[in-house]
Amino acid sequence: MEYEDYLVHHGVKGMKWGVRKDQYRSYSEKATKTKNFSPKTRAEATVNMYRYFATGGKLKSAQKYNEAWYNNLDTGKSYIRKGATLNRIVRGVDENALSGRLYVAKRKDDSEMYKATIPYVQKKGAAGKRQYHSVYQVSMKTKKRMSMPSEKERVDTFIETIQTKSGRQWLKDNGYKGQIDELNAKEVGLKYYKKFNKYAGNQSVKFNDTYFNAVKAKGYDAILDDNDAGVWSKEPTILLSPRNTVKVTKVHQLSADEINKAQANVLKLRNFEKKGKP
Repeated sequence: MEYEDYLVHHGVKGMKWGVRKDQYRSYSEKATKTKNFSPKTRAEATVNMYRYFATGGKLKSAQKYNEAWYNNLDTGKSYIRKGATLNRIVRGVDENALSGRLYVAKRKDDSEMYKATIPYVQKKGAAGKRQYHSVYQVSMKTKKRMSMPSEKERVDTFIETIQTKSGRQWLKDNGYKGQIDELNAKEVGLKYYKKFNKYAGNQSVKFNDTYFNAVKAKGYDAILDDNDAGVWSKEPTILLSPRNTVKVTKVHQLSADEINKAQANVLKLRNFEKKGKP
């Protein structure tokens, strides 16, 4: 199944040896102020963001990674077409626009949701503000057709990697005190998969590298973010090797009006359903 995709990132002036010029863009660190602020705007944004996180939180707590769930996992791969636009919303930017693994939106509605939520989360409930500082949308274009593993393969790869040396250490660090082998790996994996996804974005954790490198070794370029998918957004995506697969096309500082508008529309964009499905 193919999707129309969308992506964002950033860069700065200058260039370093061995790094392609298209990975950098200039930006300005300054605040943006709204010209259309009103008490109604602030109230609508604040209420909608509260409801968004309250509803998402209930869906997240209700997720059960058990045997019944595992037996119904999708087994089909998905793809992002060559030339697709992706977006990333960030507070501030650094010189490496394509460093490490990147969390991006490949749908326009997901990108709009991140316009609303990133400022809110990173600035202690910022909603309906007159002013926001250094919030950027980084746009990228895919250089090749990118493949993504199915739900089942994502979980199976996790079950495989918790049996490695770094996987056993990760389990120990996260409270598992037993022995793990082929006989109980599936049971342990399903129990800890939810916790893994919650912190998978931490690129300083050795086991996270073990897992994502295992996914790459199977020939995949990207993977769905199971922490956010169906809860905080619809099809959030993690790029595994962004330097090889995408190029930055635009860096845009979001205005206060753009952020407030996204916050006012966030419930419509997410369109929460009873089962939490996108």
